[in-house]
Amino acid sequence: MPISDRFGFLKAPITIRFNNGWIKPCPDHASVLASIEEREHRDGYLYPPCISSWSQCLGSADDPVPIPNTTRPAAVFGLMPSHDIHVADFEEGGDFRHEDGALLVHLIAFLYETRLQFDGWKFDGRIRTRVGSFLFREDVAEHFIASVYDRWKTWTPELRRRFITILYMFGRAQSCLWEWERFSQHYMVFDALYAFQLKNGGQKIGGHGKRLIHMCNLFGVAADETMFENFIKLRNALLHEALWDNSTPGEAMGKDPNVDKWLKNFNARLIVAVAGYQNSFSRSKWTHMGWQPFDKRP
Repeated sequence: MPISDRFGFLKAPITIRFNNGWIKPCPDHASVLASIEEREHRDGYLYPPCISSWSQCLGSADDPVPIPNTTRPAAVFGLMPSHDIHVADFEEGGDFRHEDGALLVHLIAFLYETRLQFDGWKFDGRIRTRVGSFLFREDVAEHFIASVYDRWKTWTPELRRRFITILYMFGRAQSCLWEWERFSQHYMVFDALYAFQLKNGGQKIGGHGKRLIHMCNLFGVAADETMFENFIKLRNALLHEALWDNSTPGEAMGKDPNVDKWLKNFNARLIVAVAGYQNSFSRSKWTHMGWQPFDKRP
């Protein structure tokens, strides 16, 4: 059956077409974008608004009165939608927002290195709004999303759900304030990718170092054994000793202030390869700053 929904907020006014549907900007995209840009911080993030509690007597016509000392950042908050999404042949009785819709929305968020959510649903924490580092043309984005969507539909329901969760957590990790928090969540994403290949009939590998190498060999992703050793050292100390690079988490930055970015870049290449979209990006070096060209799969 045909189904339509809305999500946001994506700054890019892109239109994407795939075999059985499309994604296009909402009619008021430009005006809502202007209001978003008025609120976003100069650091490239949108932060939760502050909220307060108010009091009003039941049945009273008086205006509500603010309760002192109740102002705090909202735990969750919503945004206006930016895009319409339509799928022509969604399975009747299915849960679009947790199935096909979730895959498409979080896949676009992955490509643009932001977080997206359905209209009326909420975000927790801050949202990255600045331009991501993946460099691609719109036709490449369309081909990538359509190809991964087709591949995703061939998987079992459990694998589909796991891949959606991987995409969601990849985006959420970038919302964390501290490098050790971002690193921890990105390592969760790697563990989830390893578990995904196990559930997909892959080989069980003992030891985190061997798992990192195994995933590189299996999916054609560039390996960096020196960086992998650092990942494992940081991960073990953080999870088993509550230490971040031999210090208290949050007290000081680690020796490599970009280590969470390297793990994020590595995971991004694994996600693309696991989805069956092996391209030059998925095989490229991931320990560098700046633009990361994202090309169409041959």
